[in-house]
Amino acid sequence: MSRARDLSQRLAMRAPQAARHYLSNGRPCGAYWIAGDVRNTQGGSLWVRLAAPGAGRWRDEAEDGAEGDLLDLVRMRCGFATLGQAMDEAERFLTGARAITTNEAASYASPRSDRTEAERRLYARAGPLPGTPGEAYLIGRGLSPPHPQSLRFLGRTVFAGENGALSYRPALIAAICDSGGALMGVHRTFITQERNRWVVLERRFMGCVRGHATPLGGEGETVLAGEGLETVLSLSRMVTGARLYATLSAANLAAWIWPSDARRVFIAIDRDANRAGEKAAFRLAGRLKVAGLDARFLFPRLGDFNDDLRMFGAGAMKHAIARQRG
Repeated sequence: MSRARDLSQRLAMRAPQAARHYLSNGRPCGAYWIAGDVRNTQGGSLWVRLAAPGAGRWRDEAEDGAEGDLLDLVRMRCGFATLGQAMDEAERFLTGARAITTNEAASYASPRSDRTEAERRLYARAGPLPGTPGEAYLIGRGLSPPHPQSLRFLGRTVFAGENGALSYRPALIAAICDSGGALMGVHRTFITQERNRWVVLERRFMGCVRGHATPLGGEGETVLAGEGLETVLSLSRMVTGARLYATLSAANLAAWIWPSDARRVFIAIDRDANRAGEKAAFRLAGRLKVAGLDARFLFPRLGDFNDDLRMFGAGAMKHAIARQRG
């Protein structure tokens, strides 16, 4: 047996310890260790199998070709130029000698100051939305095309279930940007098919989310912000002359950093059972008032504006919005 194969097998037998040591910013998830990438960033695109079968195998779903065994991971994590250097390091780890710490590994690896690199790679892998199940999902929610360019689709992206099992699922991919338009993270709406239609399985974030939002088109000094993608898209044809943003959660709506050139802000409210959406909207309005901006609320008749669109139709909804805008 070659030295490399022997070390690979021995590392696989200690996969939980190796994953925790070399990817210390990751977290356990059932039979897997989840991390951002081989550079030890936080995130959810890289997984390491911790138990047989396949213990020690890993893959970064945000980067084509980034996969292998734990010996490959050691080499890439530490930035070694040769396999021999990686084998020497693996032996130090396996024999209990002082292995390279994650801080020391950063000095070997190429510099990386951009925290959102994994999110950029995932977003770049996603393809155009038209003709995909992602578009079919939106159409099923009453949201006809064309859809904003900030929305994309991935047919296979890793999904960690509640029991820790990993699977591949299709997902609607949304860019999360700062007020200047720079990509800060990615929002994934995992979808599944039920009774011949696409429905939401789960929604998850990657990257820096707080204060940022998904831009959904429009222009002008008037801005409209709401929580969900579907909520804001439902309003996109009802509110003209405004830029549209989905903050993707109630907490983030309250913390949203609006564009510096905004002069008036409409806040689309979600009527949650616990009033979280209303409370978040009021907090945002308070911040806007302190900043000297005009803030106005838009209230749905049902739970949110997508519920209104599907129940009452676009005509009735547009009339109701016009009355509220004054």
